[in-house]
Amino acid sequence: MKKSYIYKGQIYSSEKEVRNAIFADRRLAFMEEPENDKRAFWRALDVEYVEEKEDESLEFLKEQKLYELERAFSRWRNGGAYIYSSLGGVKIDADQRAMIDVSGLAALDKSAVFMDAENQPHQLTAEQIKILRREIVEGGNFSYQQKWDLRNQIKSAETKEELEKIELVFLPYTAKGAK
Repeated sequence: MKKSYIYKGQIYSSEKEVRNAIFADRRLAFMEEPENDKRAFWRALDVEYVEEKEDESLEFLKEQKLYELERAFSRWRNGGAYIYSSLGGVKIDADQRAMIDVSGLAALDKSAVFMDAENQPHQLTAEQIKILRREIVEGGNFSYQQKWDLRNQIKSAETKEELEKIELVFLPYTAKGAK
């Protein structure tokens, strides 16, 4: 039997991994997994415990990988995305909040101080702020293209081994002219 633990939308393949995640999230330590009634034990910790036969079908594994892709993409777009701007190659946050913030600055249509991803201030003109907004949008489109490429790789995998080799990693966009 293959065990899986789903905690906060993330799938963990071992008890140790999920324990570490719960501890990091809630600073909660707890007793070892019991032999009986494991589902109830984990449910009390907000974890879904799943046992599956080892010889899962390729289609099932593809569906599971597609779910993992959605979670990885969501994490990237909601808090991890960044780009390298053409404005000096500076690393810029490019998640959804950054888009809202930069759009707000662009709407003011005047110069402003902008903090990059390393929390360094930059005095930007109204035109430079509009360039940043466009580059963040381009970065979003680049992220979606990577997601679609990964989805196509997952769907076209012909073996479990091929499927396992697919890494769910998103790379930052580098705007033209960035160094």
